[in-house]
Amino acid sequence: MRTTASRLLDSPGNPPPRELDALANKLRGHLDILMPAIAARLEGGNAVEPTAPAAALEQARNRMDGGPTVLGLLRHAQCLARSVRALCAHLEAPQAPAVPLDSDPAQREASKAFMAHVRDCDDCRKQGVDCADAAALRTTWREAKSAARAKRPLPA
Repeated sequence: MRTTASRLLDSPGNPPPRELDALANKLRGHLDILMPAIAARLEGGNAVEPTAPAAALEQARNRMDGGPTVLGLLRHAQCLARSVRALCAHLEAPQAPAVPLDSDPAQREASKAFMAHVRDCDDCRKQGVDCADAAALRTTWREAKSAARAKRPLPA
């Protein structure tokens, strides 16, 4: 599941449309498996911090209910991939304490810069794919996220 998500999120280029459609369908199938597992865990009270998995579950449901929007299939598939990653993380590390994803200032600023650019850039909005500036900002954000994760203490 993580491998499928990584193929879409970590690859430098965009997959061809036919492969993109197949990846999106595969991600939907993964979410069909993950969502009931997370819901069962929440009902059973096995989550240390239930708000994070519940939020991830709700977001995954919303993404499954909605289809590709004006942003296109690529953005929709990327959103599905992020939901797969989030739900996998909640299933794999149920005892890990919840750490806010944007608790690192550098990561928070990189995220804001990327989101502001994508929101205001005509090329990004019209084409549904990142322009060169957005790609550079996304890379900076990913690097800041990786650096923030490396700083976090491992759960006992």
